[in-house]
Amino acid sequence: MKRDTKIVIITLCRKTKKKFRLKFKYPKHSTVIYLLYFFYFKIEILLSKNILYNSAMEQNYISNDVFEQIKDFKHYYLNEEQKLLIDKLIPTEELKQRYKPYGLCKGCKQPNTSNSSYVWCQPCNSRRFQQNFKNWTSGNSDVDKLIQESQLNAKNRYEILEWIEYDRFEDIEYIAKGGFGKVYKAIWKDGYIKKWDYETNQWKIYEDIYEDTLFVVLKCLNNSKDITLEFLNEVNIAMIA
Repeated sequence: MKRDTKIVIITLCRKTKKKFRLKFKYPKHSTVIYLLYFFYFKIEILLSKNILYNSAMEQNYISNDVFEQIKDFKHYYLNEEQKLLIDKLIPTEELKQRYKPYGLCKGCKQPNTSNSSYVWCQPCNSRRFQQNFKNWTSGNSDVDKLIQESQLNAKNRYEILEWIEYDRFEDIEYIAKGGFGKVYKAIWKDGYIKKWDYETNQWKIYEDIYEDTLFVVLKCLNNSKDITLEFLNEVNIAMIA
């Protein structure tokens, strides 16, 4: 016990960088007890702060219990009682601001990040995109990075870029020559991603209810193998705008 006590006292002195010149009228063991008490009191404060910090961090999500209580609410049409319950149960303003217009994600049970035409959950969808990164490449690492970052950060379907293989287009027809390359029109066999379909567990693709085919415009850039970072930055700025 004496050996452990000395180690504690030395550690305390080193951490506080103070020289203790204790002049007590009490026995030496009382001084040791005081130092031990001071040392463990400081530790207790640090642990308490850490617990409170972790507790606050853990509140930045909707718990399963809260989800079960509000999952059947119509988020876009809450009565007064439901509004009060939402304000009480959802822990942060950011989560409340997402829940009220966008509702809850069926996957992670957290508020969606968009509901502009189609429901979108950024954390869930970014994970799905990431799992598919290994299955495609443009052949240019900078282009790949631009597409991947858009998919990881997109808060709605309008912010994503997709890599489409050339064989997914048909009836490609030349239209004109522009300043940066040639312009074509074509039919996109598949269509663009709208949202995640939880019934089929796959992406729900756009289907034109008025047309059987989806026409798109393609642009073949001059010297496309030598695409510069400056050009990609302009594309990125255009997307943000």
